[in-house]
Amino acid sequence: MIHSSFRLRDPWILMPIVIGVVLFFLVTGGKILNPLYVDWLMKGDPAQHLIGWQFFRSTPLLQWPLGANRAFGMELGSSIVFSDSIPLMAFLFKPFNAILPEQFQYTGIWILICFCLQAYFSWKLLSLFVTDKILLVIGCLFFAMAPASVWRLHAHFALFSHWVLLAALYLYFSTRFSKLRWAALLIGGVLIHAYLVVMLLAIASADLVQRRWAKQISTVHVAGYAFTGFVLVALVMWAAGYFMVGAGVADIGFGFYRMNLLALIDPDDLWSKVIPDQTLTAGDYEGFNYLGAGIIGLVVSSMAALLIKPTRQGYRAATKVPLILLSISLSMYAISSHIAVGQSEVFAFPLPPLADRITNTFRASGRFFWPVYYLIYFTVFYILMTRLKVKLAIALTSLMLVFQVWDTANAWSFFRVKMTDTPAWDSPMTSSLWKDFSQRYKSVILVVPGSLSTDWIPLAQFSATHRMITNTGYFARVDPLVKLQMQDHLKQTVAFHQYDPDSIYIFEDDALWATASQSVAEDDVAGVLDGFRFLAPGLKRCASCDISTVVSVADSNKAPYSSGVLSFQPGGSGVEFLSSGWSAPEGAGTWSEQRSASINLELPNVPKRKLALYLTARAFLSNAHPLQDIEVSINGTPLKTVRYFLPDPSGLRVIPIPETLDLSASEHLQVNFNFKNAITPLELGLFIDGRPLGINIQSLELKSIY
Repeated sequence: MIHSSFRLRDPWILMPIVIGVVLFFLVTGGKILNPLYVDWLMKGDPAQHLIGWQFFRSTPLLQWPLGANRAFGMELGSSIVFSDSIPLMAFLFKPFNAILPEQFQYTGIWILICFCLQAYFSWKLLSLFVTDKILLVIGCLFFAMAPASVWRLHAHFALFSHWVLLAALYLYFSTRFSKLRWAALLIGGVLIHAYLVVMLLAIASADLVQRRWAKQISTVHVAGYAFTGFVLVALVMWAAGYFMVGAGVADIGFGFYRMNLLALIDPDDLWSKVIPDQTLTAGDYEGFNYLGAGIIGLVVSSMAALLIKPTRQGYRAATKVPLILLSISLSMYAISSHIAVGQSEVFAFPLPPLADRITNTFRASGRFFWPVYYLIYFTVFYILMTRLKVKLAIALTSLMLVFQVWDTANAWSFFRVKMTDTPAWDSPMTSSLWKDFSQRYKSVILVVPGSLSTDWIPLAQFSATHRMITNTGYFARVDPLVKLQMQDHLKQTVAFHQYDPDSIYIFEDDALWATASQSVAEDDVAGVLDGFRFLAPGLKRCASCDISTVVSVADSNKAPYSSGVLSFQPGGSGVEFLSSGWSAPEGAGTWSEQRSASINLELPNVPKRKLALYLTARAFLSNAHPLQDIEVSINGTPLKTVRYFLPDPSGLRVIPIPETLDLSASEHLQVNFNFKNAITPLELGLFIDGRPLGINIQSLELKSIY
C-alpha cells in the first residue's frame, strides 16, 4: 500500500524510452556515453563543438551575453552558439565546471537523450489517433530510426535533435492550444540550433492560424501570442549570443545546399541495399531526406488504402489547410531557386534582393524539408492505422519495419564503427617547452587567422586546456569586416615588430614568417617547435625555459634557388618556396586559394642576362566562367598580365623580366600573382568549396630568354 502512489498510470509510457536507449546502443555502440572519451570528436565539425565547450566552461558564470565565448577566436569568436556546441547542454554543465574532469564531453549524453525524446514524442504524436500498443511500438520505431535524423550523426549533433519537430507537431495536433508548452519548446529550440528555431516558429505560426480558424482563440490572442513568442525568442537569442557576429550571420551557399527532387528516394549509397544511389550534385547532401525503403513501401500501401476507403472522416480543414500551406512553403524553400533533379539543374530563377538576408543566413535550405518529412511519416501511419483493421495494419507495418531495419543495417554499422573504433588523438605539440609557454603567455596568436586554419585543432585545444585565449578556431559564422581588420592589424604588428609581450605568435603565412624571422629582437626567440613556426617575445629572459629543442631560423629557412624547373605537385621541388595564398599541393600542382598569392625565392647568384619566368598552370574555368587574367609582379614591380581562357584552360605562359629591373640589388625574389577573376566553386554551383580559385600552378622556372 505504501508504494501504490508511485505506480505508473500507464507503464507503456516507458516503452519509447526503452526504444530510444536500445537504438542508441545499436547505432552508436554506446562507447560515446563515456564523458571522458573525446577521441571520436577530435576532427572537423565535432572538434569545433568540443573545443567550443572547453573554452566556454571557463568563462564567468555571470556575463552578458550569457553564451559569450570570446576566448575562442578573440575578436573572431563570439558565443557558444557559433561553435555549434549545443548551448542547452553547455549551460547545464557549466556551473559544475570545478568538479568536472579536464577532458569532458556531453555530446554522447545528448545523442542518447535525442534518441529517447525522438521515440517519446513520436509515441505521443501517434497516440493522438492510435490506441493499439503494438502499432504504437512499430510506429515509434520507424520515427526513432528515421534516416534523415540518424544521418546527422555524421557530424551535426545539434541538428540530430529532430525530436523538437515531433514535439511541435504533437502540440499542433493536440486538442487545445498550450502557450506554456510552446514557450518552453521555443526556448529549447533556441538553445539547440538556429535552423530548428525557424522551423518551430513556422509550425507555431500555423498552429495559431488553425486555432483562430477553429475559433479556439480570438484575433487579439493570436496577435498577443505571436508578439510574445517572437519577443521571447529574441531575448533568449540575445542571452545565448546569437547577435554577437553582426554581418557575419550571412554567407553564400543558398541554392547549393538545397534539396534535390530525388532526395526522398536517394539512399546516398549507404542507406539501402535495394534502392540504388541516385548520384546527386555536391551540395545536395544538406537536403538528405531519404524516407527509407520500408516507409516507401508504406507510402504505396497508404495510397492503395485511400483508393479503397477514400471517404473516411479525417481532420477538419482548419487543421489541414495551414499544414498544407506550410508544407508547400517549406518544400519550396528547401528545393531553392536552383531546382535540381539528380545531377542536373533543370531550372533556376533569381530572387529579389530583399530575400538575400534570409537566404544567406539560412543557406542550407535542404534542411527545411524536415517538418514535411515527418508529416509524410505521420500521414502514412494515420491513413493505414485509421483505414485498415488492426491485425492487418500490424502485419503490414511489421513487415515493412523488418525490411527497413535490414535495408539500413549498413548505415547503423557505419556509425557504430565511426564512434567506437576511433584512433586515439595525440597533439603534435609534444615538447615540454609548450608548458613553459602556457605559464608565460596569456594568448596564442595565429598569423594570420581565418575561420578554419590548417592547425587550428591542436592550437585551440592547447589554448583551451591551459586557459589561454586564441584567435584561431573553426566558427559557423564570423564577421568578415572584423576578420579583415584582425588580419591587417597582425600584418602591421609583424611589419613593425610590435609584438604583445603576453602573446606567443604562430606563423602559417610564409611571407610574414620571412619578415618576422629576419629581424628578431635580442630577447625574443623565433624558430620551429614540433613543426610550428613561432616567435616568443622575451623568451630569452626565461631562465628555466629549455630552448634547445627549437630549430633555429637559419636551419629552418628554405634552400636557395639556383636553376631548373620548380614542380608544385605533392613533394615537388617548388613546394617549399610557396608563400601566402596557396592551398596544400594535390594532383599535378597546387591551387591558389586567395585573390593573390606569392612565391619567395632566394637567389644568391642572379644571372646577368635577360631573364623570364616560365609559368605552367591550369586556370579554374568553366562555361559560366571562361576567362582568368593574372597580373604578375616581382618585388612589387608589375611585369605582365597573362590570360587563360576556354577551350584551353592550361598551358605555358612566358613573362619577360625587363632588363631595367635590377634583380641583383636583392637576393630575395618575391613573385606575386594577382588573380583578377578568381571565383569560388560554390558561387558557380559546382561543388562545396568557398575558396576563390585562380590557378593550379604546376611548374615555374626562371631562365634566360634566347
